[in-house]
Amino acid sequence: MLKEERQELILESLNKADIIRVADLTRKLEATEMTIRRDLQSLEERGLLIRIHGGARSKESAKFEELSLNEKRGINTENKIEVAKIAASLVKDHDIIYVGPGTTAEFLADYIKVSNVKVVTNCLSVFERFRGDDRFDLILVGGRLRAKTNTFVGSFANDMLAKIRVKIAFIGANGVAGNDVMTSNEEEGHCQKIIMNNAIERYLLCDSSKIEKEDFYTLYNLEEITALLTDSKIDPDLKLKYSKYCKIMNAVQEENL
Repeated sequence: MLKEERQELILESLNKADIIRVADLTRKLEATEMTIRRDLQSLEERGLLIRIHGGARSKESAKFEELSLNEKRGINTENKIEVAKIAASLVKDHDIIYVGPGTTAEFLADYIKVSNVKVVTNCLSVFERFRGDDRFDLILVGGRLRAKTNTFVGSFANDMLAKIRVKIAFIGANGVAGNDVMTSNEEEGHCQKIIMNNAIERYLLCDSSKIEKEDFYTLYNLEEITALLTDSKIDPDLKLKYSKYCKIMNAVQEENL
């Protein structure tokens, strides 16, 4: 196969998925790893993609565009449910937990199996998913409503969260890059940082599509969390890379079944 043909196929693959892996390309194009890496370097030099650890991402994926809740709910739903099930398995009877904003966090209420849990949230969408179930002692933290994510932020929310201690904090993110946990809004990120600092156990809910993606504001460092909860589709190379920062869980642990 000619170099030009191979690089055209690489770009076609990138148009179908924001991230492509060297390992996948070597199989698909029947080329050596060195050849694929040279192709990616050439395409990056032409401004057609951005190289990342183990592969490349599209330039479009580097844009910091925050989607609406409805748009997010239609993306990677199966992966998000997988992450939510892992998170739910960590919750025990009589725990006090914080559940932050995010479409993955919204699924938590469907999979928690215990009989009594106190749930703190500053997100109306999460609140609505837990509301009406007698197993949950539900606390909604108020403040100024950020309509984009249906979440209360600002000084009132910050003051209340600073006074709360929880056993487990579950937060989401728009991207994880290196040691940085990133989100689109600094006020929302600050709220989550406050409650993470007040939690005994800190878990990041992040489906595999968000790993190696950046966003506007760094709210926390991976090395300070208990574990990153993701789905089974995470690339093995990326799992190894991020295991240097924290524990990676992409399946329900046997002891939590």
